Amino acid sequence: MKIDHTNIPNLSIADAEIEIFEGSKDQKSLKIRADKAILMVSGLKNYGKVNLEFGNWKSITIRANLEKGKNWEDRDFNEPMQTVSEEDFTSENYRIAGFGKKTKEWLEYLIAEPQISGSFEIVTES
Repeated sequence: MKIDHTNIPNLSIADAEIEIFEGSKDQKSLKIRADKAILMVSGLKNYGKVNLEFGNWKSITIRANLEKGKNWEDRDFNEPMQTVSEEDFTSENYRIAGFGKKTKEWLEYLIAEPQISGSFEIVTES
């Protein structure tokens, strides 16, 4: 199933198993592959594998929370996410937050006006 701006609000990668989380600011590209993601379709929860690509964004901010919301520090793509705990999508912006794979810091990726493409493979329905 195709994933784009129209149905990404129905997709959740929070608590999914992140297999790939890599990107480049210079190339304006972020790729995420996750298993056990959830896609709501017609009121049904579909569990499966998702491949997402965010690209050609207006801007991206990657930051780490060092003191429970009081102190933020900019990061680069050298700190991929191990787990995604929170995500928000509006008509133009996407926010992904969770723990870093290397440092275990709380990270936020704030992506403004990205192009979104991807696919979702249904494994089970409920």
